[in-house]
Amino acid sequence: MARINDLGLDTLHTRLRDHMNELADDISLGACKDFPEYRYKAGVIWGLGVAERELLDLAKEMEEKD
Repeated sequence: MARINDLGLDTLHTRLRDHMNELADDISLGACKDFPEYRYKAGVIWGLGVAERELLDLAKEMEEKD
């Protein structure tokens, strides 16, 4: 991982990952009351994954510029 801690992005990365894990736990434990809720949570996980990837890519680009 890039120097994400040095860039001050570690808190955001942790929050994204924690939220993704909470939603994944809900899905895997059967906490969704119906398919629309499952689909919604899966979509949020996907979106958070995209955001996490962008954050990591940004951190890497910033490190490479140093």
